[in-house]
Amino acid sequence: MNRPVVRTIAALLALIVLALLVACGDGYPRADRPSDRRMTASTHLQLLNRSLAAKKRKLTMRDACHLVLSKPGAARPEGVLLPLRSTSVVVATDSETGRFLVKLVEVANGKASTRLRLAVGEWLDAVAWRSHFQQLQMRCAATQASTPPG
Repeated sequence: MNRPVVRTIAALLALIVLALLVACGDGYPRADRPSDRRMTASTHLQLLNRSLAAKKRKLTMRDACHLVLSKPGAARPEGVLLPLRSTSVVVATDSETGRFLVKLVEVANGKASTRLRLAVGEWLDAVAWRSHFQQLQMRCAATQASTPPG
């Protein structure tokens, strides 16, 4: 091949590669990218409850800053109250099974108690669960910040 043809082909390939890089700069089209902030509280709850279904547990919103963890048919049907402001999500690994764990740990009066221990198969599932829970916590904080005192 002669040099002008090789240069033209190289220039065209470079333009094609550049166009592809610009079109998908972060590897995911912006319009299709999921956004936790655009989800409603009920959507976050639905996604959290998918993982809980296998344990026959369910989270419901009591108000903007409290969830109720219940187990239908349990001796305590009213469930466990989870204050979003004092509950932390911990992602860990089960040393026996190697599965990922999501734990909800509430700190009250200086004492930590595990309110939920959920085994999930993949790290991504554990991180997604934590993210959805934290989005509800951020909504709670925003609600409290926007409420005038007194």
